[in-house]
Amino acid sequence: MANKLLFSFALFFSVFTLKASHNVGGDIQYRYIGDSTGTPHHYEVYLRLYASASGNDLGSTADVVASSSCYPDITITCVQIPGTGPGNGAPGMFDCVSPSSSTISSFNIYAYKGTAVLPGLCADFKFYWSLYARPPGITNMPLSSSRGFYIDAELNNYAGNNSSPLFVNVPFRIFCVGNNFNWKHTSLEIDGDSVHYSLISCRELMGSSPVDIPFYPGYTASQPISIDTLGVLSLDTRTGNINFKPSQQEIDAMSVLIEEYRYDSTFNSYVKIGSSSRDIMIQIAAVCSSTSQQSPSLDFTNPNIYQDSITGFATVNVNCNDTGFALDFDTRLDCYSIAEDGSDFFLL
Repeated sequence: MANKLLFSFALFFSVFTLKASHNVGGDIQYRYIGDSTGTPHHYEVYLRLYASASGNDLGSTADVVASSSCYPDITITCVQIPGTGPGNGAPGMFDCVSPSSSTISSFNIYAYKGTAVLPGLCADFKFYWSLYARPPGITNMPLSSSRGFYIDAELNNYAGNNSSPLFVNVPFRIFCVGNNFNWKHTSLEIDGDSVHYSLISCRELMGSSPVDIPFYPGYTASQPISIDTLGVLSLDTRTGNINFKPSQQEIDAMSVLIEEYRYDSTFNSYVKIGSSSRDIMIQIAAVCSSTSQQSPSLDFTNPNIYQDSITGFATVNVNCNDTGFALDFDTRLDCYSIAEDGSDFFLL
């Protein structure tokens, strides 16, 4: 089993000031490393958190709990990964809106890693992390500042050793009112298992159990954003692509879950073997930037690109034996105007 995983970092921002105790997003994953260490049930755990750059340092360690119905809880001390923490944000958050407003603050990425040896087999292991509390001012969640934060990753190691799906894309962006968006939550699944995406309620820890946090009327786990009256927020359960058209300026919390299923040839059925969850907060701005609303364009000064004399379209010649080619755009595709199915392009 390959032990190398892509590990992407991302940041988030908000229009209000956050205290250090306020977490605005996070996800958690694990991977099996027993094949390389020679230790059965040996796992590496990754935790990523996103916090205000103006707040206090979240610390150099974070505790993740491994719980199950079979064994006592295990506390896994995860150590901050170099290159994350204060001063380590990711670019690209303002692709769709202008960052000129002085009320917008940046967010830092905190990534932690730890290892644990599980005591044995169990169908309901959970690696989880929780914190109190969320930021105030979330549009779709009542009393958000009094709500907690909970993320987990599940493991059924009765079905075999496993590495959870790993989120590899930016977990949140800034969108704007009145424009269609395709927002894909790409994941890496190295075991060859089948994955299924869904939107679930944001959660918090009550005692020792996670509970769903209620939404304001009109919002649900599957519709956590105000949508144009003629549209709907849709999720492709196979790819994780979310399509929506925001109808008003707001700040929303939402949660994405990836479940993975492994085929059992003995019983001729698929068995759930694991999952990863991501809790995120997004902002809908009033207006898109003028740059993001421009159609992507090709550089006609490039010797490989020319304007077709009949159609007037930008044209690239491709050799008959080519199996693929790359196009670089000056506007990010996740902002606006590119069809996910590629129907904006013609092949002649």
